[in-house]
Amino acid sequence: MVGEVNDFQLEKRLIHKDGHIIWGLLSVSLVRDEDGDPLYFVSQVQDISERKRAEEFMNNSEKHTVAGQLAAGIAHEIRNPLTAIKGFFQIMEHEFTDKKCTLK
Repeated sequence: MVGEVNDFQLEKRLIHKDGHIIWGLLSVSLVRDEDGDPLYFVSQVQDISERKRAEEFMNNSEKHTVAGQLAAGIAHEIRNPLTAIKGFFQIMEHEFTDKKCTLK
């Protein structure tokens, strides 16, 4: 039958009676008779807390990787001009030393 939902899944954050968070995956399916009329629902809740912790760990790892890459990029952008300035001062120092010039 067009537009009818026979089953669905829903991830839900639940609070255990001890106070800690549990993630559950609720699955519900509609059972019909031979004529297609609804008879009853079958439902199941599965504890997916460990999977959610692993996903959160991976997301945090990706964030740290991106932050590290950003920091490396910024350091590179700062280091390049400083290297040029340092090289310029070394050339100037070398020229002043060779000519035995002094700054007044």
